[in-house]
Amino acid sequence: MNFTGPVEDRIAIRELCDQYCSGVMSKDAAMWSETWAEDAEWIHTGISTKGKAAIVAESSKIMDSYSAGAFFSNLGSTHITGHRATGRCHQFELFFFANGPAWFLS
Repeated sequence: MNFTGPVEDRIAIRELCDQYCSGVMSKDAAMWSETWAEDAEWIHTGISTKGKAAIVAESSKIMDSYSAGAFFSNLGSTHITGHRATGRCHQFELFFFANGPAWFLS
């Protein structure tokens, strides 16, 4: 089974993913930043950024570099046991930069 654990927790994780996507698409760094823990680590294009403040600063540079974008995620699995969750998220991204559009799939 790809999804295990309390339904309420699984919905909360789904909503967190949706907020992340909405923050990216609306270029709302404040909304997007609410999806990160203070001690989070973001690995983006092979570069590790640690800490919520540093992540938001780095992501703001990226958000400022595109005029519009689409960012969608699909949870492939979510497993929750107690206070720990693991899972897999697939992403589809399309951004419009000054030099043209770029697609990202993960």
